[in-house]
Amino acid sequence: RIDGYREYSETFTGPDGTSVTRTETPLKGKLSNSMANPWLNYSYINPDKTVVWISLSAFREFNNLSDYRGIMSLSNGSSDLRLRDMKDNHGTTPRFNAYFEQHLPHRQTIVVDFNASLYNGRSSHSYTESVSDTPDTDVNTSIRDNNRTISAETDYIKHWDASRFTAGASYTAQRNRSTYANLADKVFRQHQDKIYFFGEYFHRIRRVSLTGGVGAQYTDIRSVNSGKGSSTWNIRPRVLSLIHI
Repeated sequence: RIDGYREYSETFTGPDGTSVTRTETPLKGKLSNSMANPWLNYSYINPDKTVVWISLSAFREFNNLSDYRGIMSLSNGSSDLRLRDMKDNHGTTPRFNAYFEQHLPHRQTIVVDFNASLYNGRSSHSYTESVSDTPDTDVNTSIRDNNRTISAETDYIKHWDASRFTAGASYTAQRNRSTYANLADKVFRQHQDKIYFFGEYFHRIRRVSLTGGVGAQYTDIRSVNSGKGSSTWNIRPRVLSLIHI
C-alpha cells in the first residue's frame, strides 16, 4: 500500500467556440495491490521417447485498489468540486495445464497440449463529484465475472533427413458470464469458439530452406442473451524461402 496522487487539466470547447477548463488538484490517494500464486508442477521425461508435464495453480488477487480524492476547479467561475475516483477488483483464477509428447517409430511424434482456467471475481468503479454533501455526479458499477476457458491442440510431426511434415488441429472455447449489480443483477453471457487446422511441409536443399503450408480457422462469437453473433472462416496459405549464409 502506497500513497498516490494525480493532477490534470482538460478543456472542453462547445460548438459556439466557448470553452471551459477543468483542473484537478490532488488532496490524497492510495494504491494497494496484493496477490498470491500457489502452484504445483509434475514432469516426467524419458529421453527420445516420452515427455509429460502437468501444472496446477490458483492465482488469487486479494485486491487491486486505486482511490484518489481531489478538488476540481472550473475556469467559468463555478464552485469548486470535490471528487473521488475509486477502482477495485479482486478474484481467483485456478488453472490446469498438461503437455504430452510421444515419439513413435520411423521418426514420428505426437504432441498434445491442454489448458483450462476458471476466473471468479468482482470489479467495481465509483466516481463522484460534489459541492456539498450530496453528490452532483455519481457514477458507479459493480460487476461479478465468471469466465471459463478451455483449449486443446494436437500435432503430428514426421521427420526425414532433410524435410519435415507437420499437421495439427486446435480448439478453444471461452464462456463469459457478467452480473451487473447496479443493473438489478442483470446477467450478460457470451460464448466464443475457435477451431484451427493447419498443415506445413519443410524441406532443406543445401543452404536453402523451403516452407509451404495452409491454415484454416473457424470463429464463432455469440451473445447468449440476444442469440445474435457472427461466424467466420479465415484461410491463410504461407510460402517461405530462406537462404542460410
